Amino acid sequence: MKIDKITKTIIFFSFLLLFSAIASKYLSIKLWDYDFFWHLSTGKYIAENKALPEKDPFSFVNNLDENKDINPVRTGLVLKQYWLSQIVFYGIHKQFGDKGIIVLRSFILLTIIFLIAWWFKRQKVSVYIAYPLSFFVFIHTMAFTGERPVLFTMLFVVIVFLILEEFRQKKSRIIFSLIPIMLIWANLHGGFILGIFMISIFMGAETYNYIYRKDQAGRQRLLTLYIAGLAAVAVSALNPTGLSALSTLTSQNKLFQSGVQEYMSPFTLYREKIRPVDWEYILLIGLFPVLAVLRNKKINISHYVFLACLLYMSITALRFVIFYVCIGTMILGMELSYLLEPYFNKLEMRSSKFKLAASLLILISSATFAAGFIDVEKITFMKNVKGSVPKQAVDFIESNKIEGNIFNDMGFGGYLAWRLYPWKKTFIDTRQLNYTVTMESVWIQNAVESIQNKVLPEGKIPLWKRLLDHYEIDIV
Repeated sequence: MKIDKITKTIIFFSFLLLFSAIASKYLSIKLWDYDFFWHLSTGKYIAENKALPEKDPFSFVNNLDENKDINPVRTGLVLKQYWLSQIVFYGIHKQFGDKGIIVLRSFILLTIIFLIAWWFKRQKVSVYIAYPLSFFVFIHTMAFTGERPVLFTMLFVVIVFLILEEFRQKKSRIIFSLIPIMLIWANLHGGFILGIFMISIFMGAETYNYIYRKDQAGRQRLLTLYIAGLAAVAVSALNPTGLSALSTLTSQNKLFQSGVQEYMSPFTLYREKIRPVDWEYILLIGLFPVLAVLRNKKINISHYVFLACLLYMSITALRFVIFYVCIGTMILGMELSYLLEPYFNKLEMRSSKFKLAASLLILISSATFAAGFIDVEKITFMKNVKGSVPKQAVDFIESNKIEGNIFNDMGFGGYLAWRLYPWKKTFIDTRQLNYTVTMESVWIQNAVESIQNKVLPEGKIPLWKRLLDHYEIDIV
């Protein structure tokens, strides 16, 4: 009993150290995401105008009649879908500056890992599995630290899974909390579609289970699930774009997604050495078929479908990998613990000191990790001015009152809008709202002389120069 008490204390301090180090690392990452600034600019626009933008307010070329919008559904989605996130970002930034956004981002990511670790404890998952898998999730979130509305989707995917699991295991009325959660989520980010899929899969799986059980109590439980689930799906349509987020899966959007890393398969990025291999993701992929065979029918059918769907999505597009990692870690960690529990118990029974030695090893791991990651001096709460923010260029334009139209790099567009709108408008930003303008931006940046001839005919003005002249560009 004494050893058990000691090991529990050691494990507690191990996780405390782990989470302290993770928080320190998150807080030390400077504000860097290109997209953040157009979200911030839109939040300011909404707050000041008390309305959502109908057209792009920040570009001087997107709304020209000559640049026809070939996908107005996508444009409406990008302009309006994130409005609540943008208001939150703007409100926090206005009150606390960059520090507030960095703290918000860190809090959301840390909460995700905390909820996963909490769920492991709730499911009595062995600490020998819960500890490394919690660390694996942290490693993978480091690739998703961008200050964007998708942070809310990462959090809500985990929360919805936890609510569905609580209902499945305890028949709790917490299932009705899905209604306000889906309403809020649908106005934060278009990823709420994942929530609809999860609820639908769970309802289908529980219906399948009921058909084979035929118990009267199950009927009432299923009715409760359908009432809460269908209501949650229905209220999610109460957002400015309804269910238009589904349109992001259509072929029209492939034009805008071409060449964008987050829409590419992670395996394509690994093969072309654009991105380092995410070994924790590869491990979870390998665990799925192994546990599916070893645990066979003992795995809940909804878990099978969740894993299969998220795995397929993650293989096709990098942006979905984080969702497979989060949900896969919880499901596969639980199943792995069930499988290995007898072996862990035997080891602990054979040697009373095994548990103590294992807990000390975990503590040493946490201490080593903390020693490398906890560095207060790196927590500066600043923008990444050396990489994603052209601060000095904008300072120069402002201080010298330089007039004229701007041609800018796509990544810098959001920051230019934040700093210069409404005095100046940009050429383009990472929203890529207009396909014609996006292509013209590429042609200018790559100094394309002609799209019809490999060699420009003598006496002809290069395409890139004609475009700069056409849009009366004065500043690059």
